[in-house]
Amino acid sequence: MLNRLLYYRIFGKYIFEKGINFVKNTARGVDLYEEELNKENQVLIDAAKKLNIEVIDHGSGMLEFR
Repeated sequence: MLNRLLYYRIFGKYIFEKGINFVKNTARGVDLYEEELNKENQVLIDAAKKLNIEVIDHGSGMLEFR
């Protein structure tokens, strides 16, 4: 029984923190997913340019390599 209460406390704390961070980021207008996606896409674009591969960015994370 004690283990179950401990799990509920840990899970509840995790969900509460994620919820608070979501509300803070939404209030500030920050979209962390889009920022992370843009960073990853920029790394791919830079690598493709070094390999002389043409890159077409279709937006929303869609890249086309030729």
